Amino acid sequence: MKTRKYWLFGIVGSLCFGIGDWLLEYVDPTSVGENFHVIHRGHGADYNLMRVSVTLLLAALGMTFLLSGFRAMGNIVKDEKRKARKQYLWSLCAIGWLIIHFTVSMGIYIYSWCIHSANAELAHDLTIDVMDLFQPMQLVSYVFVAVPLILQLIDIVKGRTVCKKTAALFSPLIWMCIFSAIAKILPADPLANGLDGFCMNFGMMVWFVYLCIVNPREMKEV
Repeated sequence: MKTRKYWLFGIVGSLCFGIGDWLLEYVDPTSVGENFHVIHRGHGADYNLMRVSVTLLLAALGMTFLLSGFRAMGNIVKDEKRKARKQYLWSLCAIGWLIIHFTVSMGIYIYSWCIHSANAELAHDLTIDVMDLFQPMQLVSYVFVAVPLILQLIDIVKGRTVCKKTAALFSPLIWMCIFSAIAKILPADPLANGLDGFCMNFGMMVWFVYLCIVNPREMKEV
């Protein structure tokens, strides 16, 4: 079984999550309150709740592909003893990825549903309560996501992988930061907000496309 198929799986999975994030975030970026971190004015009465349903369906589909792509990335390290540990870390990354996606979607859905019901006070209070409940899970999930991304970049730079050191230029973390910075430089509008939401998945797509093109021959089948 060719390893390239896992990189293709990763591209498909990242694209599914990316489309979902775009649907969630392509709204007026004006904050509706200082207590919110992901809820914007565009998530109000004109927000189509079907967006969240489509987002969650895409996440369920995307995870079936993304998990395979994530786990396969553990196999680019040279040391056989480290591969199992890397696969475990990338599996946790996939779990964190899904939890962040789900909790943000739920926060937006609850707020929007309440606004559609013409109850702004309930929308504010209930969303704060729910997001406060989700916050510990989100913090842990961001750690799950950040650790393998950072370690991967370090491994590439230090020559611990079967990829060339120049592969660091295509690492997900680098492109996540670049894409996020571009989104923040652009004028504050739905496009910039959507791009900012898409940045994490874009970084993964750049990396999977790179691996799909290069497909290191030294890497054993997974």
